[in-house]
Amino acid sequence: MTIAEVLGATNTRFVGPYSGFHPVGTLSMGADRRTSVTDTYARTHDHPNLFVAGSAIFPTSGTANPTLTIAALALRTARAISTQLV
Repeated sequence: MTIAEVLGATNTRFVGPYSGFHPVGTLSMGADRRTSVTDTYARTHDHPNLFVAGSAIFPTSGTANPTLTIAALALRTARAISTQLV
């Protein structure tokens, strides 16, 4: 039994030991806290000192590999975090 099944998921699919995919959209970024989890700097709406770096914040994704976009957003998020530390 997988973790997803233990948590009650009913529509699951295992893709193998390494899929090479970037899961996206589970913690979508946006300006409206009613329709997104993080702001455009990956800061969560509910916890201002919690940042999420990675492809989970994508509201949508194209068909190409988003690695460079993930890296760019991670650098942008790091800059936003560093301004809070000063």
